[in-house]
Amino acid sequence: MARRKQRKKPIVNECECTRKTVQALQRLYRQAPFARPGELRKIGIEDEWPFVSADGSMGHCQPMIDYLIRHESGWTPHFDEMWRDVLIGARHDQYGELKMEAGCGTLEWASPPSSNLHRLAELRREIVNLLVATAERFRLFMLGTGRQPCTRGCKATAVLKYRYEFFYRRFGRAFDLLHEINSQQVQVGCRDPEEMVLLTNDLLALTGFLTALAANSPIYWNKVGTLAASRVSAWDEYAPGRVGIPDRPYIDLRDLCQEMWKAEYIFGPDDKRDGYRLYGRPFGEVVSRQPMPKRLFRQHAFCHEGCLWEDTRPRACHGTIENRCDCQQPQWMGVSLPALILGLVENHIGRRSLLNLYDWRTWKRTRWTAAEFHFLAPIGNQHLGDLLPDLLDIAKIGLQIRGQGEEDLLEPVRQLIEERKHPPAVDQILAFQNGGIKELIERFAYRLTT
Repeated sequence: MARRKQRKKPIVNECECTRKTVQALQRLYRQAPFARPGELRKIGIEDEWPFVSADGSMGHCQPMIDYLIRHESGWTPHFDEMWRDVLIGARHDQYGELKMEAGCGTLEWASPPSSNLHRLAELRREIVNLLVATAERFRLFMLGTGRQPCTRGCKATAVLKYRYEFFYRRFGRAFDLLHEINSQQVQVGCRDPEEMVLLTNDLLALTGFLTALAANSPIYWNKVGTLAASRVSAWDEYAPGRVGIPDRPYIDLRDLCQEMWKAEYIFGPDDKRDGYRLYGRPFGEVVSRQPMPKRLFRQHAFCHEGCLWEDTRPRACHGTIENRCDCQQPQWMGVSLPALILGLVENHIGRRSLLNLYDWRTWKRTRWTAAEFHFLAPIGNQHLGDLLPDLLDIAKIGLQIRGQGEEDLLEPVRQLIEERKHPPAVDQILAFQNGGIKELIERFAYRLTT
């Protein structure tokens, strides 16, 4: 009996797969919800606040979430996307979303996007007052600091979320560091994909400035650390190669998508069952092997995009760039750093004139020097602090271009540069050295305001 001739498997053309996947990613970015012509650019904030007890140990935010849902009108429960019985936060039509972050002692507020910074500032004041009052009920303090001051992260301090199981399997105990750190992240709307790439590059280069101004995480594990902004080292230890600033700027949208194609894919949808799974291979290798529906490709792409943590990253799902290099801020800083970032975005000419002073490698180095030396970080033959007044002027002009009167919100940054001449980290260190955790909480705990 003649043997049946086996059908040869088709040879996969790697170049063709790469080209098609990159093109699909480009389409995803080109279809993002960008700002329309003539429309004011929108901005949103993601604030992560640590909540601690009187001795500085990490609190637990779950009772606060439960209380808001039961006793404050308009708040509805928000459950984990896969573990539907796990409550992780609450949503409100007016105020946006509150949810527990990586650590059970961190509560993140994601604001709704707004085209007016004054309105966003007012929303933030209201949410701060609500959280301060709620925290008091549970004898907790809401801090304006960039790191949990005493408690070390461990598996027991983690928030129970489906996706964090994958992070633990991929990054191990290094993931525990993210239970401790807190930040203020800023989402700024873009006008088109080309501007998205340009702004990603420019704000990545400006990371040193924003790190120096926001440096506010030197106290952790009940001692003074070696960096004014310890978020930098914590992120780098957690996910080396996926954070910070890339070795070169992105050339254009295609180049950005090619780099995403090559980057390791941590986790995403499982094509064979209803759920997600760990991948640990280049993104393009996963999604190029077989045709898939557009919906599924979008899921893969958005999972991948959300697990690349550079200090500024594009977000196709929002049509924004997300700046994520700020430590959480003291109460008196308000929305001044988001105002600064928005002003820099709006003033293209001024921003570029500043960036042209140095090359990419020089700007990249300032990320670490600013984390250690803040305003005194060396750059060229001067200090980073020497350029801060120019940075402030550029942002002020950018906000004036918008015509919303938002430039007055830069006042706390002006005070930081001209009067204090150092970032909040210095005040934090002095408070801790003078009175320990008690003094730190006294100085940096948020209060009810009118």
